[in-house]
Amino acid sequence: MSTSIPEDPPPTPAEFEGPDPAVDPDDLTFTEDDVPETAEPFEVKNKNHPDTVRRALALPILWFLLATYAVTIGAFIASRFIPQTRSLFGTDDLTAAIAAISGLQGLAAAVVGFYFGVKQEESKR
Repeated sequence: MSTSIPEDPPPTPAEFEGPDPAVDPDDLTFTEDDVPETAEPFEVKNKNHPDTVRRALALPILWFLLATYAVTIGAFIASRFIPQTRSLFGTDDLTAAIAAISGLQGLAAAVVGFYFGVKQEESKR
């Protein structure tokens, strides 16, 4: 036994024209809710927070830059004293390695400049 649901006939174009008479146009106005009242304004507990964030971003970049330079120059110096590695790392290689680090050095310089520039501005206030 199968039961079928009778389908409604497709709507005619006349049914889509004009506003729906069942809807009152005055009921379509938009009103905003009242703004909720706030209790107390948010208070920052750590007044040094911006300085802490700047330091947390700057120090790892500077330490990574110093470590990269130390490894690069250390490898060059070690290649001068270890006879088996003299041909592996020459002066041209040191120049190329330091040139490759220049992007990181530029980033570190911008970070340090921004850090001390903001500190100087804050001290003037």
